[in-house]
Amino acid sequence: MEVDWQLAFGKPPFSPGCQNPRGHLAATSLPESLPDRIAISAYIMDYMLHHDDIADLQISTAKEEHSALSEVLKPRTEADVESATTRKERFQAEMLKELSAIDETGAKSLVRVWKQYAIISAEGMDMKFPTMREYLPYRMKEAGIPLFLAIASYASDIKITEAEEESVRHIMTPISLSMALVNDYFSWDKEYYDYMQKGDQGRLYSSIKLLMDEHHVSAAEAKEMVCEMIVQYEREYTREKERWLATGERPLELRRYVDNAALMAAGSLYWHSSAPRYHDFLPKPTGAKQRLVEELYTQRVAVAS
Repeated sequence: MEVDWQLAFGKPPFSPGCQNPRGHLAATSLPESLPDRIAISAYIMDYMLHHDDIADLQISTAKEEHSALSEVLKPRTEADVESATTRKERFQAEMLKELSAIDETGAKSLVRVWKQYAIISAEGMDMKFPTMREYLPYRMKEAGIPLFLAIASYASDIKITEAEEESVRHIMTPISLSMALVNDYFSWDKEYYDYMQKGDQGRLYSSIKLLMDEHHVSAAEAKEMVCEMIVQYEREYTREKERWLATGERPLELRRYVDNAALMAAGSLYWHSSAPRYHDFLPKPTGAKQRLVEELYTQRVAVAS
């Protein structure tokens, strides 16, 4: 992915993406993936995170990139690859073509959700949320959780209808919110550092920041609050699933879809806890200026905590 990305965009990715010495995000969160689908699923996950890094650039740049991505997201064929006029277009077409070559129906479903994610990300760049109640529904989508679920369904060859998906939304929403909050918890230091580096040219979307402002608490206290919320949402998922199963026999595919979410959530938390993307993000010192940046960052984190 790193080589392909550099060829397509003219520069290397900003972060390690889903790479982790303890296991790629796809390896830890997609245990039910079919062997022939794990590689393309991992590739798409890396693409997602590399593209997400663009959202940490200037807001106008991020909007353009998300909007442009939404326009190209559709099932592709070899003819689309051959007709691509730029390396970036060819890169995207190749990725989407491979999805369809393995499972055309599953690819259409995945690409539909991916397109929705790109549109939501582009439209939400200027949005502000004064409270957690307003923030969480949007954050769940902007964090790519529905897309994450769609990738897992594609990887595991799980096919359900939109009506079936809606019928278990009361179960899937709490586990989805917990995954979004896990990302907020572990990404806080990186997000805060990136925001400080860019000043008013960036944005700071995080439940940590919202709780600090809303409840007048430190970053450390806000992170404790987020931990409690994660546990509460996971317990709600378990209660709702058990209640749902107790009311009668459920279709196997729908049960697989619901159960898969718990595997994803556990694997995602494990990956986040050690991912270099969130734990080794400071630039390597290259001189006095860089050492000063790191020193100032450390001091400001201490003050914020």
